[in-house]
Amino acid sequence: MSFFDEVDEPRTEPTPQRRRRNTGGGRRPPSRRPPSGRPPGDQQAIRLRRAIAVAALVVVIILVVIGVHSCQVSSRNNSLRDYNNNVATIIQDSNQTGKQFFGVLSNGSRSGGAVNLQNQIDEAGVTAGKQLDRAKGIDVPGEVKTAQQNLVMTLQMRDDGITNVAQQIQPALSTATSKDAVNNIAGQMARFYASDVVYKSYTLPLIAGALKNAGINGQQFNGGQFLPSLQWLTPSFVAQALHVPSPTTSNTGTAKPAPGLFPETGAPRSGDGVRHRCDDRPWQWPVHPHQGGLLPGAEIPAHAAGPVVPGHRL
Repeated sequence: MSFFDEVDEPRTEPTPQRRRRNTGGGRRPPSRRPPSGRPPGDQQAIRLRRAIAVAALVVVIILVVIGVHSCQVSSRNNSLRDYNNNVATIIQDSNQTGKQFFGVLSNGSRSGGAVNLQNQIDEAGVTAGKQLDRAKGIDVPGEVKTAQQNLVMTLQMRDDGITNVAQQIQPALSTATSKDAVNNIAGQMARFYASDVVYKSYTLPLIAGALKNAGINGQQFNGGQFLPSLQWLTPSFVAQALHVPSPTTSNTGTAKPAPGLFPETGAPRSGDGVRHRCDDRPWQWPVHPHQGGLLPGAEIPAHAAGPVVPGHRL
């Protein structure tokens, strides 16, 4: 064999072990940690933090709900207090207008003539109209909407009554038409009487009941009234105040009510468990058996927060 034949001997290939070592040298050994990549202690801490955050969020929501509810209750109670105060003020002013009205009417012809007397009554009517507008404009909580309707009715009757009386003053002081006009004036007094009934028997109990249901105590009510005496329901008393001849007297000389005021029972009288009166004393229960509510002489029942008198606090 020649020298060159020895050089051409076959070369040995690298062993597979070396190739595996060369190609696999950059791989890392498989990890023994959980698939999440976090140790078990970290996962427990995360779950705990999440539970605390949820609990804190629930507490915050509860506090917000309680706070909102407290604000709503406080706002409602303040609205009821304001409403009661507004009603008391308006009724006080209205009753003062009634005193002015009946004071002028009691002077009759001594007020400077029929025209001057009518003008003074018209002024009282203007004031009554403003009081009615004030009542219509006050804020009314939902709990006393029915009471508000009754209040407006009360003041509407007073306004209408004064206006109608003013229209009858000149005829009442005239010799030719005195009788009919005096009867009409006495008939208008029934509006004032009815306004007191509606206010004391329906408006006040509803307001007092709403305040009591809301847990509001110490509120003052105005229990005054517009009509100073039931005598004004009789034409003879009206005629006496106006210094004109009395249009209606009985054979015994006792006064009769204006025609149409009491067609079945006559003039107001005691009976059926009701005492009719017009003053500031407490009204007493029960109701008239033929009526749907209290009449003068009837007291607000216990479930409607007790009797209401001037200066009385619930």
